[in-house]
Amino acid sequence: MQTTDFNLTDIIAVLQKRWKSIAVFVIVSMVTAAAILFFIPKKYQSAVIIVPGNPVLADKSRLFNQNIQGLYGVLGNGDDVETISGIITLDTTYYQLIDTFKLVDYYAIRSETFAEKRKVALKRLQKDLEVVKQEDRQLKISIFTKEPGLSAAIVNKAVAIAEQQLQSIWKQNYQQNITNLKVASSQLAKQYRELTDSAIHINSVADREIAEQKKKQLLDHLAENGKVEQELEMAVNGLPPVLYVLGKGFPSVSADKPKFLSSLIIVFFTSFVFGVFLVLLNERT
Repeated sequence: MQTTDFNLTDIIAVLQKRWKSIAVFVIVSMVTAAAILFFIPKKYQSAVIIVPGNPVLADKSRLFNQNIQGLYGVLGNGDDVETISGIITLDTTYYQLIDTFKLVDYYAIRSETFAEKRKVALKRLQKDLEVVKQEDRQLKISIFTKEPGLSAAIVNKAVAIAEQQLQSIWKQNYQQNITNLKVASSQLAKQYRELTDSAIHINSVADREIAEQKKKQLLDHLAENGKVEQELEMAVNGLPPVLYVLGKGFPSVSADKPKFLSSLIIVFFTSFVFGVFLVLLNERT
């Protein structure tokens, strides 16, 4: 116990004697850090938080069946979050962002060909743009750039691209079905006309009845195809939201990197502790 008291007394005595050296070391460290922080390029963060829509609601059946509409919620599940995340992190999405916001010029890339510049810009954007899955089926898209307006524009555009891609998938599916129905209906109409023309030359009553029955079946098929085609067209024009934006990206008011005050506080405590350590080590030597 006496040794401990003696050591503590010696430490206090050393600190009292060398406090100016410690203070100078702390001040120099903070001034140096402040100078470095001042010259580091400021970066601004923008972020968007989204949740997926329920793709089941894109089924055309929901438009014509009140019971089906009430079976499903408006939000998707974890798989739908993965789908949106996968679209945003596609190279094609990154290249759209690069071309839209001229990021080749923003990154000041020096390469021989424009294709090489775009590849370098792709790698840098992949590093800067973060797509993070959060709790409650949320997806956060964020980025740091030197321009606050650019950060907000990039994350908002990334969400818009994902939304457009998902809606395009459903529209293409429905439009392909509409095209197939039109082709089928055209063939049915052709069969109906041929059957009508041939029925004129039928003398047998029984054969005429069979022909009329076939014509009725063709008309029923045509009517059913027309109904389904109309439903598909209504579904194309009434697609539900594929995602919901909980927090849109806005330009940051102040720089988010570097954190000037918090960095100086860390430097202060770190340099103080290190300064004390150096003084005590020097005294012991």
